[in-house]
Amino acid sequence: MEALGWFGMKSEESSIYLCSVDALSILTFIRGRDFQIIEMWAGDNNNIEKDLLRKDEERFWVREKHFIDIVSIIEEDTFQDIISLKINFDNGDYINFLYGQLKVEISDYKLLKKCTLKLLEQYGYYAANEIWNLVNQQNCDVPIYYLLGMEEKDILDSLEETRIQNIMCNENENNIIERMKIHGYKCSL
Repeated sequence: MEALGWFGMKSEESSIYLCSVDALSILTFIRGRDFQIIEMWAGDNNNIEKDLLRKDEERFWVREKHFIDIVSIIEEDTFQDIISLKINFDNGDYINFLYGQLKVEISDYKLLKKCTLKLLEQYGYYAANEIWNLVNQQNCDVPIYYLLGMEEKDILDSLEETRIQNIMCNENENNIIERMKIHGYKCSL
């Protein structure tokens, strides 16, 4: 299992970003929903990437018996690590997983929150609701690894530490951007 340590959110887009997670972390987001797998790649120990979908085949929508395709994703990941996965939902929402980084955009904010809280708890972030509230107030990705294993009653001191780490990360990013500008680089971070 990957070690989830960063969490970002853009409330205006109803999207979240998580780093570093396993490919199967998408399961909570596709449960009970119609979806279309656009891309699925696996990698092996020799860093060779393999397309797991048939080329030139139309990408079909999974509208019934979702469990068949969900089991297929689980089996693919069991035999070879999924490194890239793109999934569309019929209302324009999507999931994009790439090398442990997950971006999910779900227009139903309550569903996005419910699925994200469940995923955070699966990774050992038991104060998931407090973490959600903290990240929702930020304008960037937040380091959450300080909060691993904590219950809500344990979290107050660590939330302050997370805020401090977030400020330091933002200052470092701004310093890098300024240095790049001084040296003539254009940067849109």
